[in-house]
Amino acid sequence: MSKEIKQFLFELLQTYPIYSDSDEKEVINDTSKYIEDNLKDKKVDFEKAKNLIFSKYERKSFPAPSELMNFLDKSVIAEQNPEIDDGTWYLLTLPNGRKYPFSPSSCGKSIGEYKEEWERKYGSYTLEKYTDDYIFMFNKVYTHINGKMQAVE
Repeated sequence: MSKEIKQFLFELLQTYPIYSDSDEKEVINDTSKYIEDNLKDKKVDFEKAKNLIFSKYERKSFPAPSELMNFLDKSVIAEQNPEIDDGTWYLLTLPNGRKYPFSPSSCGKSIGEYKEEWERKYGSYTLEKYTDDYIFMFNKVYTHINGKMQAVE
């Protein structure tokens, strides 16, 4: 990705010059490293980021690395998550007994990432997986049995 980032930065440099005593190559290398460290394994639509910068960035000088990251974060490509099955939803039960139906989206977070987040926020919790044959209402899970809606729990 380093090559893509540097190409992106050199294209920006054509419109937004560096007005400092620093060497252009040094600024590009340092900025490239900063961006790469912050993006980690995310895929970015650099064309979208460039268009955002050209339409929203108001200064005439080369953007600071943190400003570039704001535009790049808005240009991250959400990948389809293989853990997500159509028709799958989860029931999250918190330690206080509150239940929340949860349907993950393909926004790039895995179930594992959600679990880590819930562990940090709530400590212990339970998570049950259901298919679209089940629904959650009135704080219970229901399904059709012999043509009638019946509670599962």
